Amino acid sequence: MKVKEIMNEKFTVVGPETTIKDAARILAETEISALPVVENGKLEGIVAEADFLKLIEERYTPVNMTILPTPFDYLIELPIRTGLELHEIKTSFEDVADRPVKDIMIKKVITTEPEEDVSEVAFIMHEHHIDQLPVVENGEIVGMIDRSDIIKGIAGLKK
Repeated sequence: MKVKEIMNEKFTVVGPETTIKDAARILAETEISALPVVENGKLEGIVAEADFLKLIEERYTPVNMTILPTPFDYLIELPIRTGLELHEIKTSFEDVADRPVKDIMIKKVITTEPEEDVSEVAFIMHEHHIDQLPVVENGEIVGMIDRSDIIKGIAGLKK
């Protein structure tokens, strides 16, 4: 099975100057987990749910604290482990909400191509602990593929 058979061709992108708050709102409203950051048609980076949580954690987590593996663990454990109340975490996010996403985006984006075999993409995602990849063709982003797309493809539920 090829990436082009199961990738999402409808996806949302943001620009590098989009505020962190606006990007977070887009993620929440669209129920996606990552946004490609595009400028002049070129993929410049990607910002994911974990990047927002890391932003908060970096401000309040001691250096020697163990990092948990999933974003959901951060939401549950962060207030308990740091002794912060949820309103304090919200306030800490508001402190950085107007900064541009270029300040927190991942710049070295791992991508795939439409003709790539899905098994290779699944291996890459597993090896790099990532949930989604931009699909790029001729230097332009043409889609997104995530773990659920792969599962749906295996189950015969996509295209």
